[in-house]
Amino acid sequence: MVDIFKYEALEAARQGMAVWNAWSKQHADSIADFSDTDFTQGKYAHIDFSDFVFNGPVYFDRARFGKAVFDRAIFQSTATFERTLFEEEASFKNAKFNKRCDFLRARFNDDIGFQDAVFGDDALFLETSYSMHLSLSGTSFKADVTFLGATFLGSVSFEGSDFEIVPDLCRSEFRKHVTFDSANVTYRTPAKKGDAAKYRRLKELAVLSRDHDKEHEFFAYELMSKRGHEVRGLELVPSYIYELSSDFGRSLRRPFGLLVLVWFAFGFAYTVYSEKAWEIGGGLLYSLNILFSFVPGSLNRTKAIEGQIFSGTVPNLVNFLTILEGVFGIALIFLFVLAIRNRFRV
Repeated sequence: MVDIFKYEALEAARQGMAVWNAWSKQHADSIADFSDTDFTQGKYAHIDFSDFVFNGPVYFDRARFGKAVFDRAIFQSTATFERTLFEEEASFKNAKFNKRCDFLRARFNDDIGFQDAVFGDDALFLETSYSMHLSLSGTSFKADVTFLGATFLGSVSFEGSDFEIVPDLCRSEFRKHVTFDSANVTYRTPAKKGDAAKYRRLKELAVLSRDHDKEHEFFAYELMSKRGHEVRGLELVPSYIYELSSDFGRSLRRPFGLLVLVWFAFGFAYTVYSEKAWEIGGGLLYSLNILFSFVPGSLNRTKAIEGQIFSGTVPNLVNFLTILEGVFGIALIFLFVLAIRNRFRV
């Protein structure tokens, strides 16, 4: 690719969207270099980049903006804003970054909005600084996005944003409120090494914003992404049991359904080994009392039922089954109560 003289690119941009788009189409294989340009004064002050189509790579490295407007702009190739200074508001609403974009150490001194923007490739916001409100509402990230080491002095909104890969917010600093309302973070399968730390950071931010639903969601993803990396071998067994039995403490239906299954399965087994094998009701009642042995009076009822369905001595196998059922019951009741607590925690 051949560098285009900066003056020619600036003149095309200064004349507006129509002229720029025609110029950019003619030079689609060339670099548009706006590096070190001051867009706050002179004839290039306050160029409105709305609806601009950047067909080739574009550099705004170390540029200086007053009010920056890139609404509906389309970046067909790479775009870099390394160490760019945005002194006033910056707007990238509905912008499309089809290739990698880089905002390394960019500084935003006023509100910035990426509402409904689309990032089709890697988006790098490493060590960026945000003095005011940052809105990523409705933004779609289809590849890796990292805010590693970023500083957010104002509030941040990820409301309704969509991440196809877990974002990296590690070692970032948030001074004010962060919201993930209606945000979607797709779990990456298979998880890569380091994903657990990214989900852990998201969980931490959700805790700070008191978003309990997102907290539990990111916690589940954290546990899943540890498999094969931080958790291996037999250590995987509790992780899978926790997921299958309760969806990591989020599901009420799973432990309740398993409780019902355990009740019927053991009730049927007790009936088979009883003196009245045709009376399933006695076995089910006996099983229910074993499951809820902590309920007042259950011990007396259990003894009475044993006298009715077993002749004299209770078979050893039945004693073993009651212990096994009791263990299942305690675990499932705990998971059911945990799900209630997680769902209605204030």
